[in-house]
Amino acid sequence: MAYELILLGIGIIGLRFAFLVSLNLKKKSSGNEKMTELSKIIKHGAKAYLIKQYKILAVVTVVV
Repeated sequence: MAYELILLGIGIIGLRFAFLVSLNLKKKSSGNEKMTELSKIIKHGAKAYLIKQYKILAVVTVVV
């Protein structure tokens, strides 16, 4: 029982830390126009990569 409470406490601390970091990042500037454009390009590429990976994973899941 004690281990579960310790793990729950650690999980709550981790979630709070992640929330505070995300708030801090949202307050910061997104950069100049060139940085914003580069960010959009990277985001587009990452989405395309993930879509391809999910398609492959779906095929492997169906076969197995």
